[in-house]
Amino acid sequence: MKHAALLKKKLSEKKILIAAHQGFGGGNIILNSPNAMRNAINMGADIVELDVSRSKDGEFFIFHQDLEPRHLCVDKKIDQMYAREIKELYLWNSAHIESEFRVATMDEMMEILRSTDVLINVDKCDLLETDLLDKLKTLNMEEQLLIKGKSDQAFLDMVSRHDSDFMFVPLVLSEADVDRAMSYAGLNIVGFEIIFTDLKQSHISENFLNALKSEGYFLWVNAITLGKGYCLSAGIGDDLAMLDHPDKGWGKLIDMGFNVLQTDWTPMLDRYLRENFPGGRSGGAGRSRNQVEAKDRKTRESGE
Repeated sequence: MKHAALLKKKLSEKKILIAAHQGFGGGNIILNSPNAMRNAINMGADIVELDVSRSKDGEFFIFHQDLEPRHLCVDKKIDQMYAREIKELYLWNSAHIESEFRVATMDEMMEILRSTDVLINVDKCDLLETDLLDKLKTLNMEEQLLIKGKSDQAFLDMVSRHDSDFMFVPLVLSEADVDRAMSYAGLNIVGFEIIFTDLKQSHISENFLNALKSEGYFLWVNAITLGKGYCLSAGIGDDLAMLDHPDKGWGKLIDMGFNVLQTDWTPMLDRYLRENFPGGRSGGAGRSRNQVEAKDRKTRESGE
């Protein structure tokens, strides 16, 4: 694995890494903005996820295309606007009030993040072809960049042919997807994002996941719930962790073998990991899972 020194250091020290979905936003801190990334890092994120869009004239911006009505209050999509038009727009916050912030260009965002030790997940690279990879190569940030995209032949062909060796994270939905990605000897695969809808699927069996980890790959699970019927981890994720018990959501995913958790709730997950997985998150020994369960039993028995 090339360029993986920072990644290996984080995994060695923390064991379980937090990937912040579009940073960490709320109020006047808007997702996919520089402030959302700063906020996520301050709250404990090891990895920040960036969504990239491209203007009509080819400039890259940090923005999730299709969310223009929500974040910009316009019906026009980013790829239908020229860069100068996008740069004139202000982002709208969670109160649906215009903020003082604009959409960051890729150059602006990366200039901020290059001075940190955070890893940067550039998501959905399969949608923007080689132009995006060409741009990323000019940044000279290979130690921080994690390139992600679907494990389909067209995208794998494109990445394998490109004159770069970025750390690559295929998004996989089956054993066949994993096998397809691993058949490309030239890819610098460091881990897999594993999507599943059923706990009986073979690509999340204990033996299969352990085999991948034994070969040095990290296992990324997307714990976010995007909407009704749209959870990327079979209903085991953020909503269950936040509304029922963290052990049933994040704890279950960790027990299954995942060591990178993507979340919308960075500070809560960071606190849970610090308190319940000693020897993992830096900053304190924390409590063992058994101690947590014992405390819960005592609380229930006392009627508190």
